[in-house]
Amino acid sequence: MTKTVYFLRHAKAENGLDKSDFERSLNDEGVAQAKELGGLMRDKGYEPAQFIVSPAKRTMDTFTNLGFDAKPDTNEKLYNGAGSDYLDAIQNADDGKDSVCVIGHNPSISDITRMLIVSGDDEMVFKVISGFKKGMFVAGQFEADHWKDIQVKSGTITDLILTD
Repeated sequence: MTKTVYFLRHAKAENGLDKSDFERSLNDEGVAQAKELGGLMRDKGYEPAQFIVSPAKRTMDTFTNLGFDAKPDTNEKLYNGAGSDYLDAIQNADDGKDSVCVIGHNPSISDITRMLIVSGDDEMVFKVISGFKKGMFVAGQFEADHWKDIQVKSGTITDLILTD
């Protein structure tokens, strides 16, 4: 069976000089970026069955502006967590669903993508290795019957979307 993970870094956010990092919202460019990305995802047939989202304002704003009719599962560990926390969130996804979209922050979203993806289009792999830009979307496929079976270096990158 194939499981698909969509890795997404939040869209562009305000500088937040007058509020905490956790409370930073998307700026106007970020709202437009997330809306465009949601349209591109739907155009390509990407309809994640589950969304696992950091509870920070900018990640929740990104989720909302993607425009999917879904309820996100927030995971506190995705806010300041390490790549291993992201792996734990993926491995604990709903086994009844074959795709999950993880919306998080750098450096952890970049770390987990690099940890899990081992093959695919060389140019896409290079872009992932080079760093996860704001609003960057990566699709990865894994041969696994259960989410808990997904291991380091077991995935193939199948698509990458940059809205810039």
